[in-house]
Amino acid sequence: MLAYINTHALGFNDGTNYIDECIDIRQSRETFKMIFDLMGQGQHYEMMMGT
Repeated sequence: MLAYINTHALGFNDGTNYIDECIDIRQSRETFKMIFDLMGQGQHYEMMMGT
C-alpha cells in the first residue's frame, strides 16, 4: 500500500501497482487511515483530509 501511495506522490505511474477494476475508494480511504493511525500520525491524516 505504501509503495502504491508513494508512486502517486511522485507523479509517475508505470502501471505496476495499478489495477483499475479493484479500486474501491471507501476501502482505500479506510486502509489509508489505518496506516496513518498505526504510524501514530492520525492527526496528520485528519489535517490532510480537511476534517
